[in-house]
Amino acid sequence: MKYVLRWTKLALAVAMLGLVLPRRSMAYLDPGTGSYMLQMLIALLVGGAFAVKVFWRRIIAFIKRQPPPAPDPQQEPPENEHQQDA
Repeated sequence: MKYVLRWTKLALAVAMLGLVLPRRSMAYLDPGTGSYMLQMLIALLVGGAFAVKVFWRRIIAFIKRQPPPAPDPQQEPPENEHQQDA
């Protein structure tokens, strides 16, 4: 496990250096590129908001260090369509 963590840190450091160090580039970015980046940013925000909404109770329970709340006993469990009566 130590080796995996060490290699992960090394790979992350190399990737960060590759992103930070400037290099000359002869590239053309058309207007669609900015639109695509904006679309990806919006998708990231909406996806993150949805994930927080779905896991909100677990997040709060983790922060408060409590077990997640039990399911509501008033709510009926879904019926199994394949179950046959004897």
